[in-house]
Amino acid sequence: MTAKSKQASLPARAEEQKELDTDKATLAVNPAVNAAAVIKSFSFHEELNLTDLLNATVEQCKAAHGGDLKRAESTLMAQAISLDVMFTSLARGAHRQDGLKQHESLMKLALKAQSQCRATIETLAAIKNPPVFAKQANIAHGPQQVNNEAAPAFAHARAQQIESKPNELLEHEHGKWLDTRTAAATSGSDQAMATVEEVHRSAHKGRKGKRQP
Repeated sequence: MTAKSKQASLPARAEEQKELDTDKATLAVNPAVNAAAVIKSFSFHEELNLTDLLNATVEQCKAAHGGDLKRAESTLMAQAISLDVMFTSLARGAHRQDGLKQHESLMKLALKAQSQCRATIETLAAIKNPPVFAKQANIAHGPQQVNNEAAPAFAHARAQQIESKPNELLEHEHGKWLDTRTAAATSGSDQAMATVEEVHRSAHKGRKGKRQP
């Protein structure tokens, strides 16, 4: 191979290596691939093939994408049963302990298993009976008609209701401020002014009632 042909093959090799690195990164973040690797590591079936595990995991993911959650329901139910068995076994083990420390440690583990069992059953119940708002959000995906004719009338009635409350409050307060039916206590200066006004009124009436000859 000549030097010229070697230089021409370098970009092609670099491109191939770049594609290979991209494929590795894609596989590294693929949930089905990671799940298959974990299953092979933890499964008691040592003879399982990684490719077969990957294909089975991908099939389960596709079923979930299509709305088939039977596998998820089965998993949750099986885990709830397993956690319940763990709780029973740990509680019985704690009962057989003579030392307080060992008894307390096993009871804590038993109660943790019981709590996880309850949470698993609650999750399963939420899948089987989703909340009302979740059902309403998925009722229809096609065109929907929204009736907004009653909105202006409702908004106008609501505005009148809100406006009437401050008005009623002001009328109530003004009635207190401007109510002249309740006589207020007269101070000393008010009494003096009332006396001067009475004398002045009497003198004025006398001059008005006197006729000139």
